[in-house]
Amino acid sequence: MITTNYLQVLSLSVAHSYFEGNICTCLQFRPKPLAAELFGRFGFRMRNKLNGFELYTTSTATLRSLFNYITSATGEVFFEFDMLSSRSDFNSFTEIPVNWVGLLEYSSRNITEGDKTLLLKETLSPPVTPSVCGNLKIYFDDLLDETEEGTTPSFEISFSARATQWQYFVINRNSVPLDNPLIKGKADIVFENRGTVTIETGERALLLSSGNALLSLSEVPVYKFDLVNELRSGGNETTTKRTPARTVFKGLPNADPAQSGLISINDKIQVSSPIYIYV
Repeated sequence: MITTNYLQVLSLSVAHSYFEGNICTCLQFRPKPLAAELFGRFGFRMRNKLNGFELYTTSTATLRSLFNYITSATGEVFFEFDMLSSRSDFNSFTEIPVNWVGLLEYSSRNITEGDKTLLLKETLSPPVTPSVCGNLKIYFDDLLDETEEGTTPSFEISFSARATQWQYFVINRNSVPLDNPLIKGKADIVFENRGTVTIETGERALLLSSGNALLSLSEVPVYKFDLVNELRSGGNETTTKRTPARTVFKGLPNADPAQSGLISINDKIQVSSPIYIYV
């Protein structure tokens, strides 16, 4: 029976606030052809995990001796990986520049050191039409600097969910009384009544917008909003009283990254999330 001892060389995890628990499961890392060749030739093994991967070696030599030998034999000084997403809408729910198309680039030469992880800083490539969403380079000497301090390098890539202006379009097909329609929720967010607009289908809809308040997208709904109609009793402006609101639509859907548009807020282009409600 043959026993193989694996020494962990590095680990990499991906965090993303769009997903529950901040665990990003939609990204995979694939060694580029040259890195894959080095892995096979010099006894490295990748183990994919839920939100990243780990790299091991079967070599009995020290890592410094091993990497020095690889460099002298091949001239290579880093491992390079393609970053792929299983979600076609990754750019839609991720906080990156609006309308930017290119590669998200990461390198062990560009990090911020945390208590337990090495946070890889993001660099945006010039505009290209990529077949993958990102690129990762891990340099041998950066691995050695961490390993020789007695720790296994733990890298992290962290993404934030995109924040958008939420726009509820209320299409009143059943003539439901909407004297004073409001969106209510526990979050301290006021939706502005933008009046009646015409939507793509040609129907008239009431637009209630979050205005300058941008709300983060999330895979699992975080916000709970209801559409209510708050009637006012009779009287003049000073004596008018509000009566208890009647719920028209309980549990409004949260924004979907598949539905988006562009708007200008304070002369800055932002993303909007149209949400259509039929009552």
